[in-house]
Amino acid sequence: MHILIPVYFNADMGGLHLNVFSTALYLKNNNHEVTVLCKNGVFSKKLIENDIRVIETDFDITSYKETLLKIVRLHNDNPIDIIHTHPFKARKISLAISRLLNRPLFLTIHGRYTDDLPLYLDKVSMVFTVSEGIKDYIFDKTKTKDKYKFAVIPNGVDVKLFEPPLRKYQNNNQEEKSNGEEVKIAFVSRLDKDKQFIIDVFYRALEFTYNKYGTNVKWKIVGDGTEKDTMKDKISSLISDENYVDFVGWKNDIQLYQEYSESNIVIAPGRSALEGLSCGKPVIAIGSKGYVGLINHDNWLKGVYSNFGGIGDKIKSYDEGSIEKDLETILDNKPLRLELSELGINLIQQYYNEDTINKRLMSFYTIFKLSNNKIDKINSSRVMELIECQVSDIKIEKLSDSEFAANINCYESNINPEFAWYIYHNDKLIEKFMYSNSNSITYTIKESGSYQVQAFIKNGNDKFSFLFDRITF
Repeated sequence: MHILIPVYFNADMGGLHLNVFSTALYLKNNNHEVTVLCKNGVFSKKLIENDIRVIETDFDITSYKETLLKIVRLHNDNPIDIIHTHPFKARKISLAISRLLNRPLFLTIHGRYTDDLPLYLDKVSMVFTVSEGIKDYIFDKTKTKDKYKFAVIPNGVDVKLFEPPLRKYQNNNQEEKSNGEEVKIAFVSRLDKDKQFIIDVFYRALEFTYNKYGTNVKWKIVGDGTEKDTMKDKISSLISDENYVDFVGWKNDIQLYQEYSESNIVIAPGRSALEGLSCGKPVIAIGSKGYVGLINHDNWLKGVYSNFGGIGDKIKSYDEGSIEKDLETILDNKPLRLELSELGINLIQQYYNEDTINKRLMSFYTIFKLSNNKIDKINSSRVMELIECQVSDIKIEKLSDSEFAANINCYESNINPEFAWYIYHNDKLIEKFMYSNSNSITYTIKESGSYQVQAFIKNGNDKFSFLFDRITF
C-alpha cells in the first residue's frame, strides 16, 4: 500500500510533525510505501534521514501545477492508494490531488477548529480527531449530519522510547528528595505566539515556586520558538536568580527522554504531556486552549477528552490560582508523586501506545483500499485541466474603511473561467454573486466585523472553490 501524507505547518517542529512522523515511520517499518508532501526544512530533513520519501512544496496556490505534476509522475510509477492529509493549506491541495487521482481522502483535525469542513466534507472519506472533545466541538460548530465519517485516533506515544525509569531508580531518587533537596520541573512546549496562554500560566507557576520554595525548586524549559527572547526578559523581571531557569532548547528522541527522566514534575500540553506520563512523571497538563491541571485519579478522563488541553477558552476558562494549587499539592506530597507515576504509566499503556494506534489507523487504510482497488494512470495533461492549476495569484485588500476588494489572476490559456463569490460576515453567509467573467469583486461593508470571501471558479464541468484570508473592519 502507498500512502500520501500532505502536511502544512508554520513552526519547524512540534506535535503535528511528530504525529506525521509516527505514522510515516510505522508504514515504512511495516513494508508499506509512504510519501510526505511538506515544506523544505528541519522536518523534511528528518524524514529523509529516516529513508521516508518527501516531495517538497511551499503550498502556495501558484505552485499547484508544479506540485501536482510531481505527484502524477510519482503515482504513475508507484500508484498511490490513500491520501491522508492534515489541515489548512495541506488540505486544500489534497482536495485537488484526491480529485485528480480519484483516491480516498482522509483528514486529521488536531485542535479546536473546523478548517471550513462543511464546504468539502462530501469529498472526504473519513475525518479523524485526536480526542472525543475535539470531535464534539466539530459536531457542535458544523452541525454535520455525517457523523458516521468521524473517528478518534489519538496521538500515540513511543512507549519503547519514553519508558519509565527503573522502580529502583525512582525509589532512590525519591529518597534523595525526601531529604529536602532540589526538585526539577520541566516546562515542555513550543514557545510561539499560539502557545501564549500556556506561557502566561507558566509565569504564574514560576513566580509561585520562586517565592515559596526558593532554590529547592529549579526549572528547565524544553522547547524553542519565536517568543523565547520575550520569555527571557519576562523571567528576568519576575525573579532575580539567573540560574533558576535553564533554557535547554528543542530536544528530540533520546535527548528529550533524558530531559523527562531528569525531571521530577512535567508541565506540558498535548503530546508532551503524554510523553511525560509515559516516563512516569507527575504531569500538570495545560494546552493552548485550556488548563486541565494535575493528572490524577479524578481528572485523567478530562485530560483524555480534551487531548490534555485542546479544549477551553484560554484565560476565560482558567480558574485563578489553579497552577499554584496543583504545584503545592505535588511539591508537598512526595508519596503522591509515586502514586501518580503509576497512574500515568498505566494510562499511556492502555490508551496511547503508538503501535496500537497506528494499527487501528492502518485498518481504516486497508478497508478503503479494498473498496477502491481500481487505479488508473494519469495523463499529465489532466493536471492542466484543473482550474486550480491555472491560478497565478490571489489577493484581498482594504480599499478604505468601508470597502475591500478580492482578485484572482489566472495563467493565460485556452480556458475561459467564470467566477462566483460568497461574502461572509462573522462566519455567516450574507450575500451571493453568481457566475460571471469578472475575476474580481469589490464590496462595501454595512457593519464592522470579520469578513471572508469564498470564490468559485468553473470551466465547463470543472469547478473549484477556496476561501480568501479574513479581513477585519
